[in-house]
Amino acid sequence: MITPLWESSRTCEESRGKFVEQSVSWQQGHNLMLTEVNLFGVFVAPLSIYAVAAVFVTLLLRSILWRTGALSWFWHVALFEIALYVCVLCLLILYV
Repeated sequence: MITPLWESSRTCEESRGKFVEQSVSWQQGHNLMLTEVNLFGVFVAPLSIYAVAAVFVTLLLRSILWRTGALSWFWHVALFEIALYVCVLCLLILYV
């Protein structure tokens, strides 16, 4: 049986404290903050590093798709290539 919020024995501070403890324990060991990269004394945004890496990964995938003939499946090849680039960029940002 679910008890209504106004009949709960916990206060808001207790509930909030438990939430903060859970979020802090989840973040331990994970570096969630993207920091600047020092490139020869110049601080560069991490997005630009990911963007350059995504270009090379996209070119590799594009050459593989071209050699297999899979690029002919798409109606608008340029639109597919930019969508592929955006997907690769998003995946790099999320998982690297």
